[in-house]
Amino acid sequence: MTNRTISYRDEAGNLISAADIWTVEKLEELFTQLNPKRLERRKDLTKTKDGQELFEKSGNLW
Repeated sequence: MTNRTISYRDEAGNLISAADIWTVEKLEELFTQLNPKRLERRKDLTKTKDGQELFEKSGNLW
């Protein structure tokens, strides 16, 4: 099985890459809508023993 680029068609029928449609902001909004407590859970998982939060330092939600 080969990898296929996922694409969509706009109103004019032109192919648009899924990477152009699903920006970081839209993905973040979708994930938060599907799982509203995920950010809180991630913060709890990234705390170290001394209470320092790694999540806030990295700033990366992935």
